[in-house]
Amino acid sequence: MNERAVNIKVGNVDGKSVIYWMSREQRAEANFGLLAASEYAKEHRLTLVVTFCLVSEFLGAAPEAFAFMGEGLPEVEADLKAKNIPFRLLHGHPPTKVAGFAKEIEAQAVFVDFDPLRIKRAWCSELLLQFAGSVFEVDSHNIVPTRLASGKKEFAAYTIRPKINKLLPRFLVEPPELAAEEGVQKLYENDFSVFESLPKNRYFRGGRGAALPKLKEFLDEKLDGYARDRNNPTKDAQSELSPYLHFGHISSLEIALAVSGAKANEESKAAFLEELIVRKELADNFCFYCEDYDNENSLEPWAKANMAITDEEPREYIYSQEEFEEAATHDELWNTAQNELKLKGKIHGYMRMYWAKKILEWTPGTKDAFKIATYLNDRYALDGRDPNGYAGIAWSIGGVHDRAWPPRKVFGKVRYMNYNGCKSKFDIKKYILKIKELSGKGQGELF
Repeated sequence: MNERAVNIKVGNVDGKSVIYWMSREQRAEANFGLLAASEYAKEHRLTLVVTFCLVSEFLGAAPEAFAFMGEGLPEVEADLKAKNIPFRLLHGHPPTKVAGFAKEIEAQAVFVDFDPLRIKRAWCSELLLQFAGSVFEVDSHNIVPTRLASGKKEFAAYTIRPKINKLLPRFLVEPPELAAEEGVQKLYENDFSVFESLPKNRYFRGGRGAALPKLKEFLDEKLDGYARDRNNPTKDAQSELSPYLHFGHISSLEIALAVSGAKANEESKAAFLEELIVRKELADNFCFYCEDYDNENSLEPWAKANMAITDEEPREYIYSQEEFEEAATHDELWNTAQNELKLKGKIHGYMRMYWAKKILEWTPGTKDAFKIATYLNDRYALDGRDPNGYAGIAWSIGGVHDRAWPPRKVFGKVRYMNYNGCKSKFDIKKYILKIKELSGKGQGELF
């Protein structure tokens, strides 16, 4: 566990407590930040307190995302209470509120979740300035911690895969169980009513209590055919676990251990674990070592040269952000993917690639495409505002983690996708009907 923790500030405070600032990992189980804070508290004979700070806005997320998160937090409070660990819900600017709370309870150290996103790293930097004690960062999101897997931005999956696989046996092991705190603890009365009035996602309920049945359903009913059906949006073959991974309601480690031990097709197990471990951790690597992960400055030199050419080429169609948002393009397949995003809070993985690539094709240039795709994904996807999303958009629009392909109009050397290519892989009309029925519009006009 010590390999997951990095001491990012050595403080000079003798306190009475230690704080685990929960952010990316919203769970009590298989949470190495919480485990490390608990271990530190016991070693120094301090009181362990967990806090979560709620902000009123986060990277343009829709209310449904906050509601999804809000469904999980009372479960966290209950799980911690069962371990005699206090949980405090704060409201406001996180570093200021956490530093203030740390002073209030005389904290000697704060443990924070590893998170490669700019906003989270900025919050952490502010905390270092406002809190005099020690601060430790713990990577509980990745099976192989990002800092250990590589010390640089990796070019592609094939460059990071051997580095991860070399370290994997050390980290793909059952996590320790969180020990209960001894003595009489001050348990806080938290008010979660702020979430009650928010519109809820109709297809996903948040929280660990919903994530675990999703995992069981995937293992029992979907995993065996995953390699065969995962790229067919007419099939219900994907795990649907990404929203729960994003909010930390369940950990990658728990899922990987469950899949590894499942009785299922070995090809399917390997395909899923490649996505869960190598591809997901490549995304964290990308965002950690590339500050411009959500814009055109993230592109490799070949792609920047390509952009300089293709951005000058005329487009057959140009749509505004509002037209994209309202699914008002000429392409019924793209419109269906956008409506799936707005209805479910999630696009099928294969369709998300098509969705992003067409935004590149129908905007004036690469910069506009990044801006619009990022806005839509962060706004409507439950698993948006996440390294996976930013890396996926950069791959689709700018060829990040990909190679140069034979040039085409508008795309240049960036990998191309089109309607006919999708038509050859799955029944487009069946997919459109599936999402139309999801919307409750039956056999009437499409959207």
